[in-house]
Amino acid sequence: MNLAPDVCYQALASRDHRFDGQFVVGVTSTGIYCRPICRVRCPKLDHCRFFVHPAAAERAGFRPCLRCRPELAPGLAIQAAGIASDIPPALSEEEASS
Repeated sequence: MNLAPDVCYQALASRDHRFDGQFVVGVTSTGIYCRPICRVRCPKLDHCRFFVHPAAAERAGFRPCLRCRPELAPGLAIQAAGIASDIPPALSEEEASS
């Protein structure tokens, strides 16, 4: 997904459920990242950083919101819960053909 900041911010401001699981938003003023459907007050655009996966937000130094639990978002729970490291990497083309 291409994370156009204006589109992501509009989805965040309107709490658009269609975007749940598509991205998370890190708020630089609080150090917390949320789902776009979180019921907290909408931050200013200047304070927002958008990430495709909760794991990317955590690598950037954000911690998960305790209200909306973004690390458990639909479609993103595997990456955020740390289970992704237990999944074997995809096979290369030559391994798959043998």
